[in-house]
Amino acid sequence: MENKATEPNKKISKYTIMYEDKEVLTFNRKTEEIEVHEAKYLPFWLRGSEAVKPTAVLEWLIYRIDSSHRTYMNMVYVARKVGRDRDKIFADSSGISFTDNFWIKTSDVNWAWEDIVRLRDENKELSAVALTGKIDTSKDLLSGFTTLFTTKGYFPKAIIGGYLYKLKEDALLEYPAFLIGKHIGVNVAECKLEKDYVKIRLFTSETVSLVHSSELKQYFDIKDEIYNAVLKFDRNDIKEQLQRMYIFNYITLAIQCTTRF
Repeated sequence: MENKATEPNKKISKYTIMYEDKEVLTFNRKTEEIEVHEAKYLPFWLRGSEAVKPTAVLEWLIYRIDSSHRTYMNMVYVARKVGRDRDKIFADSSGISFTDNFWIKTSDVNWAWEDIVRLRDENKELSAVALTGKIDTSKDLLSGFTTLFTTKGYFPKAIIGGYLYKLKEDALLEYPAFLIGKHIGVNVAECKLEKDYVKIRLFTSETVSLVHSSELKQYFDIKDEIYNAVLKFDRNDIKEQLQRMYIFNYITLAIQCTTRF
């Protein structure tokens, strides 16, 4: 795998939000100037207001790599030699995610989308750090790109071979929920057991993205529940999907699952 050289003390002056190889928006951090290149590709977070403001763009960028509260992420910061420095994190990871095709091009980077896809989450040694909190300094922990900085949630997790890995002890309901969904005909992500892990096949791809509820709340400009916003704005195209999701969640949570793997 390839290594990405970064300048440890260099501050980024310009961020360009990319969607694959399309430039979507450029934000000059020094002047706070914003140039929208492709409005139809803007993240939902930045679509809700009439004008994209510097504060909104900065909030999206910060939220993008907000994973510091997840267990063992402090060791990932150490392994990647970025600390909690936002500029170093963006320079190291380009803000890539396994949930969508956005990434952040900084003022001095020349990566293309095909490079990112090829090197995304290929560093299995780094994934081991994210799942165990243990660093083996004899391993290559710096090569490739990682989605660990943009992956949400509290418990340890990592992407390996097209699957989201979680520790069994932190994901007791994942596998039973998969079996329940499969039995009642709900379309749920494939779930498997592998030694000490539960692994869930990624349903995101280059054509399917995951939009977090926090982004939808920004889009609808609400603090209320998403379902109420869907009703208010007559979004019947997604109302039934949300209803099915809520019913499925209720069933899985209502069953007092005592299954041990």
